[in-house]
Amino acid sequence: MNKLFGRHEPLPAVVEQARTSLSKLAETQPDLRDLSATTAALLRQMYLEVPVVVWSFTGEQVARKLEGGVPLLRGEHLVLDGKLLQKQFEQLGVVMETQGHPAAKPLTVAVRQGQFDVLQAAQAILLGDPTTVVTQADAQALDAELTATLLRLTLFPLLEQISSAARPLRPDDTWSNGYCPTCGAWPLLGEYRGLEQKRWLRCGLCADEWPLDRLMCFACGSRVYSDLHYLEVAGEELKQRVHTCEQCHSYIKQISTLDRLDSPALLVADVATLHLDLIAMERAYSQPQ
Repeated sequence: MNKLFGRHEPLPAVVEQARTSLSKLAETQPDLRDLSATTAALLRQMYLEVPVVVWSFTGEQVARKLEGGVPLLRGEHLVLDGKLLQKQFEQLGVVMETQGHPAAKPLTVAVRQGQFDVLQAAQAILLGDPTTVVTQADAQALDAELTATLLRLTLFPLLEQISSAARPLRPDDTWSNGYCPTCGAWPLLGEYRGLEQKRWLRCGLCADEWPLDRLMCFACGSRVYSDLHYLEVAGEELKQRVHTCEQCHSYIKQISTLDRLDSPALLVADVATLHLDLIAMERAYSQPQ
């Protein structure tokens, strides 16, 4: 059985470190000032009051699901507190509104008036059905992209607890897919870690991590060498790049790290590499939905 209990604690040190990194990023890259400020405010709200997830799975249960290529949470009944989810979603919407996002207020109003069901949308995400969220948002003339983003950030501190608990039960060689072994979402970005520069993917919904062959498209699985390319910025070749695939026209950002990024730092890295997203999208590459 999985349950959520409320807790209210000071912001974790890793969150404060991430917010500090965002402040420095805003100073060194003025074009990212607004986005950095918004992300810092969102991080504060995300971790201000985090429900604790009580979750139990045996190693045998984990292995059985993953060996079949099924993400751990797919088909499982995760008990979510709808009131807490709605409260957090609304508060994140208020942050966006305060930061000047014009689509935030209609969204928070729709939630308060019961026109958009946050719990139902969250359950659809966990079932691997993000199109339902888009359909619900479109039906209310709401910004679908903002809706999906706030849902992801609402769930992020909850689901990272599950991925952290499940990770020790999962040998590295049991998962070779490009989508997350815990929640089934596509990765936010990838890391080249340590001296060996081993490739790891990181989930943007639960912060999980899993290794993947460098010569493989995460989205379609192509291993055809001529399909796989890189996009790089001069002077950044050793730090970060974009992996692209000519077979499915997907892309993913890859950054070099000494070790795994903490969950909040993962969101900072996504902001810091925004220019790589723009470079990829200008060339008609996209991320799978």
